[in-house]
Order: sequence, then C-alpha cells, then structure tokens
Amino acid sequence: MRKRTIVKLAAALLGIATILQIIPVYAEPYQAKEGDTFYSIAKKQNISVEALVNENPLINPKNIYGGLTMELPTPVIQGNVSSSYSLPAKAIERDNKDDASKVSTEAQKAAKTEAVVQKEAKKATGDKKSSTPQQAVKAANTAPKNVVKVSGRSTTYSKKLNMRATAYTAHPSENGEWGAVDFYGNALKLGTVAVDPKVIPLGTKLFITGYQFKHLPQGGLVAEARDIGGAIKGKKVDIFVPVSKSAGSTFGVQDVQVYIIK
Repeated sequence: MRKRTIVKLAAALLGIATILQIIPVYAEPYQAKEGDTFYSIAKKQNISVEALVNENPLINPKNIYGGLTMELPTPVIQGNVSSSYSLPAKAIERDNKDDASKVSTEAQKAAKTEAVVQKEAKKATGDKKSSTPQQAVKAANTAPKNVVKVSGRSTTYSKKLNMRATAYTAHPSENGEWGAVDFYGNALKLGTVAVDPKVIPLGTKLFITGYQFKHLPQGGLVAEARDIGGAIKGKKVDIFVPVSKSAGSTFGVQDVQVYIIK
C-alpha cells in the first residue's frame, strides 16, 4: 500500500514539474539606460533585435533615453526540459545556427543605422565626439538655426535684411544745425548708423556685411542704430565713416546685408 502511494506521489510531482516547465513566465519590463540601443539591449538580454523591435512597435529607435520602459519578449519555456521533450541534437544545432545568422544580420543592420544617424548628427552640429547617436541627434535638433560669424564668433540673429547703404561723415555740411552727433546727442563714432525707425528701431544692435570700403572693417561692421536722416527711408541704412568728406563720398551706394542681432 505504501509503495503504491509513493509511486502515485512521484507521478503527480513529475506531472507538476512538467507543467511548470512549459508555463510561460512573463519577462519584467526593461528600464533603458543612457546610451542604450535596440542592438545593445538585445545583446545584453540575449534576444534577437527583431523580437525586441516587434515587442516595442511604438518606440522610435533613434529616441531611446535613460529611464525609458521597454517590453522584453516573453520566453515560451522556462527551466530545463526533460529528455522526453528534447529535440534531436542536429535539429537543435541547425536552429542555433539559424538564430546566430539572424542575430548577425540584424546586428549589422542596426550598426549601419546607428552609423548613419551619428554621421548626420555630427554633420549638423559639428560635434565629432557625441557620446551617443541619440545625444548627437538631440544636439542637432536644438542647435541655433540663425547664426552668423561676428569677429570669428558665432552670434545668433533674429532677422536678416537686404538693404541699400550710403555713408556720411562728421563734416558740418552733412549734419545740419545739430553738428556731428547722433540722435541721442552723442558724438558720431565708428559703428553709428542712421536708419528708418519704422524698419529698424533705434537702439537695435546690427551686423552689416557685403560692403566694399577700405575705411570700414573687412568682413563686416558691428553697429548700432543710433541716428536718423531725412533721406533714410525704408530699407536704407546710412553708415558713419570716420574719414574726410571726400573720402566718404567714394562709398557711393552699395547693397548690403543687415543682421539684427539678438
């Protein structure tokens, strides 16, 4: 009687063990770390990139950031399967080779994708040492769009105007009864320009390029709208030049680009 009971108990335990071996165990969600990619996570979790991508169809491969919750593929069988459920050795070997080939192909595709992303991001930002493609893309997206070189330094501007430029000097005949002073009563100096306040408000910082005149800085003039003039209407700018009247008259009328500096 006792022997029969032990046999039944052993059979029951074996049945339970078999059931436990084939019950799916759901994987815990994965918390992404800074610098993670689909490929690096798949390699770390010993799963295929394709399976990971299929499990997370709404996640952009280019936007994996630290703390992002990602689902991992659910394993079908957990634990060691008894020999009665084992596949032939050759079949297992063949399947392993097929899986390895797939992972290799997916890894190559993922590596190529990341290389392209990083190359484009570096091209956009000029940063050749971005730690991850995601950081490089983020830097490219947040980089200032309106930038001009002022004295060798990058400066942002809010607006660019194509204008006609003339020049004036401190000669009394060019300044009327007020003398050689700007609208605020300050002495005229290099960098003072007269504008139409309806186009460019007085006090606005400017960067003017495109002129050809040896008495002004080569490459561009950092200026400020500090003066007005009866003939300066619309898209016109009158640049003060600290030279004689005769030398100033050689400036003539020129087309220039005026950047309104932020």
